[in-house]
Amino acid sequence: MRIANALPKLKTRIQLTGVIILVGGIIATRAIAPDQTLPTVYVGAIGILFIVFGQVFPYLRTFPEKDRANLLVKLFLIFSLLILGLVALLIFSPSKSEHKDPIVISQAKEIVLMDSFGKVYDTNSKKANRLNANDIDELILSDLRREINFKRNIENVTKTWNNYGEIRKADLIIIHQSCFLPDTVKDVNHHHGAIAELKKFVIRMRDSKAKFLIYSRGDSLEGEMMIADLEGNYPVLKDRMVYFSMIRNEVIKNFSDPDIQADFKVEIRKLLGIKTT
Repeated sequence: MRIANALPKLKTRIQLTGVIILVGGIIATRAIAPDQTLPTVYVGAIGILFIVFGQVFPYLRTFPEKDRANLLVKLFLIFSLLILGLVALLIFSPSKSEHKDPIVISQAKEIVLMDSFGKVYDTNSKKANRLNANDIDELILSDLRREINFKRNIENVTKTWNNYGEIRKADLIIIHQSCFLPDTVKDVNHHHGAIAELKKFVIRMRDSKAKFLIYSRGDSLEGEMMIADLEGNYPVLKDRMVYFSMIRNEVIKNFSDPDIQADFKVEIRKLLGIKTT
């Protein structure tokens, strides 16, 4: 009871207005800008000022009658200035979007590049003992960092590779179709074996969130047939795979080709859900 007696009583319409502003304003600001605290604080402060100002009137009677008018004017001016200041802060306070790039504050995407030595497209890269993955990283992904926040990891696939736990959190896996195939397998058996091994890998990864960008010197029809087969048998993989052929105008290209780079970036953006303007 003592606590209840100490609390302000709603004796005036001004105080009632303050309660409405306090409750309604907090609900509105949390609904409109749930990730911003300052607008809620400002609106709450405005409501509290109304309640406090309304509480002042009963106490004015304790002052001499000749001083009441002057005191009321001073209180009203102070109240008005405080309200105007809080309203100005509420209107002109900068939002988060004015200070931070949405791409920067968003959670980084995880990209994994999978390849193996001995199957490199570019002659100079092969001589330098590099992977196709190194070319993709330097010629394509480095440029995409301007618009996509991501972390990348390069996996060199060997006979003993078994890093499924390391890549299970990946958002995108960029994988060479033949990376699981030993160098000793050639000709017709090369393509058939590569596809069979790649299917095993994708099937094992089907319960992850990863999407797959599969590149190869094979033709697009062969790749589309592989994807259709996987999606048909495992519906969870639907719309998670893209086959990228390195053939342009019946010529096999490498990742230094500008058209290949441009097309590859388009597929990466699509698979990561990055909208371009």
